[in-house]
Order: sequence, then C-alpha cells, then structure tokens
Amino acid sequence: MTVAIPYDRLLSAIVELPPRSSGAPIETLARAELAKGIDGQHEVHVWDLPPGRRARASEYFAIGLPHIAANELLAPFLRNGVEVEALEPEASALMRITGANSRVVLVAGARTIGIYAYEASTTLFTRTIELSGETIDSDRIRSSLMGTVDYLAERFPLLEEASVIVLGDPAASDRLAASLQREYETVVERELRIEIRPVGWLAGFELDSRWAIAIGLASTRVEQEVAA
Repeated sequence: MTVAIPYDRLLSAIVELPPRSSGAPIETLARAELAKGIDGQHEVHVWDLPPGRRARASEYFAIGLPHIAANELLAPFLRNGVEVEALEPEASALMRITGANSRVVLVAGARTIGIYAYEASTTLFTRTIELSGETIDSDRIRSSLMGTVDYLAERFPLLEEASVIVLGDPAASDRLAASLQREYETVVERELRIEIRPVGWLAGFELDSRWAIAIGLASTRVEQEVAA
C-alpha cells in the first residue's frame, strides 16, 4: 500500500536559490533551507518554479519529510505486517489524476480545505486551510481561500487561464464550488478526469471525487515517484 503524508508532517517552502544553469547543487541547498531548526535527516524533492512578475531570483518549491516522521507513520503498519511501498504527499497523488494543463485543485474535507496548483507535472504550490469547526462560508475561511487564489493568479501568470477543479466531500465541495463561482465567475470542474472501473468486490461501487486522493495514491509508480 501507499500512505499519504499528513500535511502537518510535511515540510514545504518556496525558496530563492541560484539558477540551475549556475551549476549550484539546488537539491542540497534546498535541503539545507528546510533543515533549519530540524534535527535529523530528511528527504527532499524540489520543483523549479516559473518566473513571476515580481520574482527577484530563481525560485523553487521544496517539500521534505524528516526520517523520524516517516518512521512514525510507518510504525503501525509494520507492527501489523503490512508492507508499505511508499509514503507520498497528497500533492503529487493529485497531480497525476487531475490532467496535464495549468490547474488549481481544491479538495474539500470535513476538517480542511487543500489548495494545490500545477503546471503539467510540476507542483507550484500547496496549502491546507484548517476549518476549525467553521463553515466554508465563514468570513475567515472565505478570506483565506480567496486570498490564496488571488496570490496564485498574481504569482503565476500561467494560472490566469487555469482550470479550476473542486473535489472531495460532496456537500462541502458543493459549497466550495458555489463560493468560487460567485467570487470569480469561473467554470468549476467537479468530476475526476480519469475513468475508473472497479472490479471484483468493488464492482458497482461508485468512486466519485471524494476518493480522489486515494485513487491518486493507488496509482503510484514507486520507481518513478517523489517518495520512492
């Protein structure tokens, strides 16, 4: 099985580093940036970000997972004899199943809203907004949500024509999609872009958008992925 890394265990940052053309060891430098204030070794993956309107230097989006956090996530499965092939960020799981164009993906859950931005197979941005018992329509959540979307449009010009995809819990995603449509008068896609035909004991079971992250995790190709 493949296990999703909870957002609060994953380190992430947009870092300014030399351009790759300089020959600088970008991954090593990004690892050093993420390691500030953290004890022990950790795994890091880096995506090159496109230049922005106000970008002062080459920017990169880096994610990292400390080994101690990875071992804690693996421990319950190992104790019960379950083989875990990979630990994977939700961002890369969703990236595989949401298309290949510029896109902003929002995942509505019972306790959080995940916001992800992609260009092809490059992850540009991730953020998780905790609902903390509030509704999606509350002033704080609405301000956080719209502020993030406005930031993405300003920082990444290529997202101005991006697809907007809302997935997740049906009731919560309904409210989230309606809020986005009111604010931006945009078309919001609600369906998964992949066709899944369950077989065996799952035959007849509808795998709708609430299963998006699970489907993304299930499609992991360990030899090719971030968390191999």
